[in-house]
Amino acid sequence: MQILLLCVNYNCADTITNMLDTISMHTRSRIEVVIVDNSGELDATSSCCVLPGFKRCHLVSPGKNLGYFGGAHAGYLARDTENDADITMIVNPDILFSDDFFDVLSRQRDLWPADTGVVFPAVYDTHTKRDSNPFIRLRPSRIYLNTRIFFFGGGLRHQIWLWLYRQKAKRRKAAPMVERSTEAVTEIYAGHGSLLMFLPAYFNKGASLAFESFLYGEELFVAEMCREAGLKCYHDTSLTTKHVSHVVTSTLSDEQRRKWQLDSLRYIKNRFS
Repeated sequence: MQILLLCVNYNCADTITNMLDTISMHTRSRIEVVIVDNSGELDATSSCCVLPGFKRCHLVSPGKNLGYFGGAHAGYLARDTENDADITMIVNPDILFSDDFFDVLSRQRDLWPADTGVVFPAVYDTHTKRDSNPFIRLRPSRIYLNTRIFFFGGGLRHQIWLWLYRQKAKRRKAAPMVERSTEAVTEIYAGHGSLLMFLPAYFNKGASLAFESFLYGEELFVAEMCREAGLKCYHDTSLTTKHVSHVVTSTLSDEQRRKWQLDSLRYIKNRFS
């Protein structure tokens, strides 16, 4: 099984090195790594670009910040097109793979349903100790999108939203763990955007990574791409990772987040709903 791993860098080269270091040596020969450097801090000699054992490690330097999926899309276009991957992964720099992740992935790949477009593993947040998936179980309504657009419009509305969000996060962290389905693979609407695994059917049926928003909303975009292509998203709990969350986004101001989230919500609403 051949894997294409796409990772977008923004001032977190050491974090990418840590992520790639969690991939065992016996697995690396099957993995092509493409790192897109949105910050312009890397070159071919950077530590994350010269780790041994990988099939290929390619650095893409676009010369400007393309955003999350903008960078991932640029990395996908720079892949080795002579050897199509069995799985294309978009991986946040702050993901840590379990020791057996890729061995389990090799077994699970043939067990996924025929209509699989994208699979999301268990992503255990190091702060909450909980799996971030499923990110969204059911497709959001137009009313839901309009409500979020209203609150992200700025001013007092957004301050109220932030307060409600933080209160919800506190309650969730303090709440007892909820029993999940005992099935390893379950259908979901959308998974968490820190790690996405695309099967060839996703691209073969016309879905793409060309999301026209800078940051946030990627999960909704991918879910809608799958829906249009007649494919589905699945959550596979037999694949486990850790997420040292918000290594990059924690440096952003609330106002910058708000603007990008608003832009993404408007795009999703206008494009798909």
